[in-house]
Amino acid sequence: MPTNNAPDSGGLNSRVEAARYLKMSVRRLDELLRVGAINALRDGRSVKITGRELERYISELPSYEPAVSA
Repeated sequence: MPTNNAPDSGGLNSRVEAARYLKMSVRRLDELLRVGAINALRDGRSVKITGRELERYISELPSYEPAVSA
């Protein structure tokens, strides 16, 4: 496993690696996979997520804008 947290854009990441990169639990990642928010590949019995897919998911997240107090 690389020492930096960035996924290999062409490589495959396990669920644990992908969850760690996205800074979320594996359970939350599994939910996103189940509803189709993140696409995965099957490698035998394993689920793999590409680095490109992780970057796509991040780029589509809405930005946070705090409410303005009146």
